Amino acid sequence: MRTPLALLACLCLTIAAPAKLPNIVYIMSDELAYYELGHMGNPYIKTPRIDAMAKDGIRFTHAFAAAPVCAPLRCNLMTGKHAGHASVRANDGGTPLRADEATIASLLKKKGYATGGFGKWGAGGRDSTGVPEKHGFDIFFGYYDQVHAHSFYPPYLIRNSEEVKLPGNTGGRTGQTYSHYSIMEEGLKFIRNNRDRPFFCYFPITPPHGMFDIPGDDPAWKQYQGEAWIRDEKIPLRPKSTSVTYPNAPATDARSPTRLRFSAALPSMSADEPLNHAPGAVRRKARSFARRTLSPSSDSRASIWRRSCTCFD
Repeated sequence: MRTPLALLACLCLTIAAPAKLPNIVYIMSDELAYYELGHMGNPYIKTPRIDAMAKDGIRFTHAFAAAPVCAPLRCNLMTGKHAGHASVRANDGGTPLRADEATIASLLKKKGYATGGFGKWGAGGRDSTGVPEKHGFDIFFGYYDQVHAHSFYPPYLIRNSEEVKLPGNTGGRTGQTYSHYSIMEEGLKFIRNNRDRPFFCYFPITPPHGMFDIPGDDPAWKQYQGEAWIRDEKIPLRPKSTSVTYPNAPATDARSPTRLRFSAALPSMSADEPLNHAPGAVRRKARSFARRTLSPSSDSRASIWRRSCTCFD
């Protein structure tokens, strides 16, 4: 049984065949919860870019992820298979896609699409049968392994199974190179390089999963300047915060371990933050293309938005 995404791809290719094929940008956040978004009514957490996409596009409020956890969901999404027929059913980080298993990228590639993925793959590590470049992707840049993706300051990322060093990083919660800045820049480069042909750009961004850190000088912090609730002593501190130092706290928090209640905003804030650096620009760039589909979703929650200009959703 095929999922709606696979059916959508088939419909797109069939309906649009006589005309110019649509460009497809699919943005998937990792563990973004239903009520963490501003447009869902959250009074504290600010997600203006996601909210704008929901307002300008079409919201699917009865859509559900095909699996409740990371790796199986990514397998279902890429292959269009029901979980009962999927090659990845365990979330152990090591089960890969089967060799030569068809994916939406491989189907689109046969139709002349440039195919790129930027973020967390999670459907097969290096030297396995499941690496993205063996399943239709011209390029995949980011994390192949789920555990690797828990840190946003890893010592390296992966481009087509080869390590790309990130300067000043040793892993953990601090470093010189924030991984998702690099990931988004690679995604934008892919779009620019393929603007004159149909492309499929898959953005499985990692935030807010893992350690959900963002740099202390990121512009997203400005949205919370003067917010009283972040410093409200009645709001419990983060568990075990007295023994934790948080390296990426905004300067106004004096980087104090006792000033960590702003971390309550981080899960969605860190998901909205990459949209400040790339998908917002993607949207602007996409308007210069004749036909496109822009689709954000979450990997394990029931909140999906889709903007389409050529195919029905």
